[in-house]
Amino acid sequence: MDVLTSLRRIPVGDLFLHEAHEPARLKKTCEAIQREGMLRHPILATPMDHGYLVLDGAHRLQSLRELGCSFAPVQVLERGQFVLSAWDHQVPDGEWLDHWLDRSGVICRPSSEGTSGERVIATMIRNHQRFCLLLKTDNHLEHLAVWRQLVATYSSRFKVCRLPQHPVTQTDPGMVCFQHPVWELEDLMETVLQGQVLPAGVTRFMVEGRLLNLCIPLTVLNDHELAETQWNQSLNFWRDHLRSYTEKVYLCEA
Repeated sequence: MDVLTSLRRIPVGDLFLHEAHEPARLKKTCEAIQREGMLRHPILATPMDHGYLVLDGAHRLQSLRELGCSFAPVQVLERGQFVLSAWDHQVPDGEWLDHWLDRSGVICRPSSEGTSGERVIATMIRNHQRFCLLLKTDNHLEHLAVWRQLVATYSSRFKVCRLPQHPVTQTDPGMVCFQHPVWELEDLMETVLQGQVLPAGVTRFMVEGRLLNLCIPLTVLNDHELAETQWNQSLNFWRDHLRSYTEKVYLCEA
């Protein structure tokens, strides 16, 4: 199978984000793309009503929009080609968290006590204890707003360490860990169609066969005939130079 058949040049208006963006990260991403004149990795998306749901690449897509690109390079994945999970977020503990809990109206209850019908925003591991962060309201929009507020509060202060979800996660000294809920894909799509987004960086899509390091020139993402010709030429170049590796690798994402 030719994996490049999944790579498409899609109008940026047909791509829907499911997560908020981090302003500092967006600025850094946009500057890097503009400086290099290319996008190293394509965006990942899957078909949905009225377009495509972006699975990975929110900051890259937003950067392309800000740079005036009409199209985005997208690796289109079907339902069976990815698994939806979530990231744990580990950040420094401190008074900021107590202040946020006091102001947010969130109930912080030991996990061992269970819930009484409240909605769980996230599970918090603090001082080797697990707590449920709960909201009394059943309002979906309010739940999303408080969840986004929590993630934005610590993301704006600290570099977030993302960890794969694990039932017995332990925090490093002086750190607190937030375990975010795993959503169903249908619920995610419905939320996006309602014009809402999840917090930045909580969803994790596990994909095999990702296309990486294509170094896609921004010139092929413009809206003119020459750009489309250059795109087709690039497809032929990538097809001739693509390599697949099954060995385990370690990638520095600094």
